[in-house]
Amino acid sequence: MTADNRIHRAPGLWNRSKSGKRIARQLLILVLLAGSVGALNGWLNPSTPSWNPSELGEGEVSLEIVDSWGEPVLWIDARSEGAYDEAHIPGAVLLNMDRFDELLPGLFDVWQGDERLVVYCDSLQCGASEAVARRLQEDMGMEEVFVLKGGWIEWSDASSAMSND
Repeated sequence: MTADNRIHRAPGLWNRSKSGKRIARQLLILVLLAGSVGALNGWLNPSTPSWNPSELGEGEVSLEIVDSWGEPVLWIDARSEGAYDEAHIPGAVLLNMDRFDELLPGLFDVWQGDERLVVYCDSLQCGASEAVARRLQEDMGMEEVFVLKGGWIEWSDASSAMSND
């Protein structure tokens, strides 16, 4: 290797080193900006959403709460007709969003007017119960409408546990 080759390569190495420093500086600035935005968000929005599956959301009730009421409750099954026919909470009325208007008179046939309504569907992730509850509250003016946290699965598991005791 001649001295001329070394001379020509040296500036290229130096330029790469400057380029690497510039990239590192830019990455540091991005990290600091992202951290600042995160800190600002935490300061402006101090209450973080709950990811605790046992914590109740607005309008939700647990089986323990329903049991503590000590008064009759009318259960509303927001699942499909097939799921309802397969199994449901004793005394539950089928009322789902697919056939809401058609099934609504069946609710009024059995509802006494003073019972709390508890709507359930398949599980924690099922939004059908919230949709039915919201429609009963907003369209029908019913106030005592709640959603069972955990839905049919929660009730079924609790029922099985009680029968095994």
